[in-house]
Amino acid sequence: MKLISDKAGSALTKDDIKGIISVFPDININSMKYIGEGFTEVESYSDDLCVTYDCLQSTEYQVNINGTKSEDLSFSLNSGELTTEDICYDSEEIKCSSYEEILAMYNCLGWVLGISKWLSPSDINASIKYGLSKEQAITKFIADNKNKYPDDDLSNFENIIEELQVLDSKPEILSNNTIIFYFKDSECTHATRYITQLGELTLNQWTSKFGYASLLSHDESELLSPQIYGTDFVYVGVVDSSTEL
Repeated sequence: MKLISDKAGSALTKDDIKGIISVFPDININSMKYIGEGFTEVESYSDDLCVTYDCLQSTEYQVNINGTKSEDLSFSLNSGELTTEDICYDSEEIKCSSYEEILAMYNCLGWVLGISKWLSPSDINASIKYGLSKEQAITKFIADNKNKYPDDDLSNFENIIEELQVLDSKPEILSNNTIIFYFKDSECTHATRYITQLGELTLNQWTSKFGYASLLSHDESELLSPQIYGTDFVYVGVVDSSTEL
């Protein structure tokens, strides 16, 4: 799996569009770009990719109507837009099946720190529950993962984590690898990272890994949703902003 695709900067795939719209129905898809794939399936947990990425078990559903696979209903079920109770009732026409698969992947918190792992927001949330401020909790989260994934670790793909520090406020001028941590009711819900340049591609956009979905770029305003990610933000920047992908 290539973290940054050779097709970075291209239009979103059909599945990416459906997935994003199911969460953000009013989002401006035209401002978003595809950056890299979100996961790849592996045969077993002993696969080499399970060292670099986190390998997690996932259940894949398939819905058939009169013996023919329904792409739309299968997608809705796998994305969580609908449940098995909504679709898979006792019917001669509609039949549902499922199978387990192992996926090598990472998440939004891993991406913003330059770590190709599925890092849990519960680590940040636990620190806040124990009395740390959001800023202190993020500082601890960065330090813990810096120690866990030093620059020679296979999962540390850029070593930007060495340069990160919590900022007092939103910077007037965004620099490469500026990060926003989103909070709703004192719980971390998402993180996004500003990228100026991807190889030869000038981006100047925020980039997010949305759960199992692809790595995408977007405008900052696209994620300003109180119902989904909350309205509290903590900005993190780099000591040396000259780092490029």
